[in-house]
Amino acid sequence: LGDTTVIREFMDVRDVGQAYAHLLTAKAASEHVNLCSGIGHRLDEVLKKLRQLTGFMPTIHRSKALMRGSEIPELVGSADKLRRLCPQIRFRPLEETLSWMLGLAHDLGRANE
Repeated sequence: LGDTTVIREFMDVRDVGQAYAHLLTAKAASEHVNLCSGIGHRLDEVLKKLRQLTGFMPTIHRSKALMRGSEIPELVGSADKLRRLCPQIRFRPLEETLSWMLGLAHDLGRANE
């Protein structure tokens, strides 16, 4: 991996779908709206949560060759306008999304047996 200390935003696809549905009924015609949660997570934190959820402890190798000199340390959008237009919007915690994704992967694996 490259730099795992960077902070990025991760959204649940179910929340993205709900956000689009809410925006269709909001008074947002011809407006630009960031579709984001405004919540950032360090990649190290995501890896730690995956370890906790799976019990799998992979060795993470960081490579300078994969690190960008111009890497943006924190890249998180502002959800202020989205929340103003769609006050009912809710974003699932990362742990919930990861658990859901792992459950789907497990179910798909069993279906292919």
